Amino acid sequence: MAGSTRNAGLAILALLLLVAPTMGADAEAKKLKAFSAQMKGADPAQRVALIRDLAKTGLPGAGKAISRYMTDRDSAVRIAAIESEGDLGNARMLGKLLSLTKTYDKDPETLAAVLHAVGKLGKPAALKTLKSLGRKWLPKNSTVASAAAEALGRIPDRTSVELLIRMLEQTDPHLAASAETDISAETRQTLRASRPAIVAALQHLTCWDFSDAEAWQRFWKSEQRRWKHKPCDRDLSELATWRDPGYGFSLERPGETWVIHRDGARKEYRVYFEKREKDAVQAAVWVRAVRNRGGLSAAVRAEESLDRHRSRMKDVREESVVQQRTRISGHHGEVLSFTGMGKHGTPIKVEERIVIVDGMMFIVGAWRRTGLPESVAEEVKGALDSFTLFD
Repeated sequence: MAGSTRNAGLAILALLLLVAPTMGADAEAKKLKAFSAQMKGADPAQRVALIRDLAKTGLPGAGKAISRYMTDRDSAVRIAAIESEGDLGNARMLGKLLSLTKTYDKDPETLAAVLHAVGKLGKPAALKTLKSLGRKWLPKNSTVASAAAEALGRIPDRTSVELLIRMLEQTDPHLAASAETDISAETRQTLRASRPAIVAALQHLTCWDFSDAEAWQRFWKSEQRRWKHKPCDRDLSELATWRDPGYGFSLERPGETWVIHRDGARKEYRVYFEKREKDAVQAAVWVRAVRNRGGLSAAVRAEESLDRHRSRMKDVREESVVQQRTRISGHHGEVLSFTGMGKHGTPIKVEERIVIVDGMMFIVGAWRRTGLPESVAEEVKGALDSFTLFD
């Protein structure tokens, strides 16, 4: 009976807390007092619910009332309190949160919650601590290291970008087994587990989506002096030229009626332009950029590409196949072209230009339906010819 009465009281309190913002100062004070009273008799799960409900109200005194539970003996309760402080966004809590990084130095789960909360405040004053903890925990615990990376990604500062790139270097999945410092398989796995969070943080800060440390290094070398954090809402619809500072190439948009796609299945491409008519794709031009880890030649890569097309297309007209050496942006490369039947039974013309420079393989490709106006073929050729590699 007592438990039932207590649960009913908690439910009523939660309802009152949710409407608290519309109340006056006296009513708010009463709700905060009621919160403290209910917390004393509640079990851990109920206290977690009460903390989260109070945080949702945004009451001026909510942060202070919740902060006392950031050192609660129960891990679920203290983590809920810490997370709520981050959600409330009260910058005056930054000092307290930073001090907790020492309190929970032996408790990775709670420490990660602290770092998430610090990141939500987004204050440069936290950078020194975040950098130190990011370096310390990267080889030790991916949960904490990922939280530090996420927090750095919320603070738009040059040093955030620089440290994240250095962290990414350490997580390189191609890290040699015979590295100068002996690294155990477990440590290597821990390092790599932090990689997604680090890349996501860099993407949030820069709006670029490079996948490897080498590309990020090149990007930062090129852009750091003029870099400014901007919201990642840039309009690509009117983009005349795609300039990629991470992989060092540019490609011109084929024409005004072409649109750019970089989502869904197109994410594997660095840039992908399409020409549509009545919701049907008539032609496309793209660039892929991949590390040539296997040491393939452009000729071998072209042969492999042709075999892949043969297996995926309904038909490749063998008499149309042309493969030969060519010059691509001043470098020796290979060009492959042929005509075949697309998956919808439509004849299409395919061309791929492959060049390998400094260990990076670029596949500059295009396809177009046959029978289109000659102007489309000219647009495709113009775009392919525009591909340029730069330092």
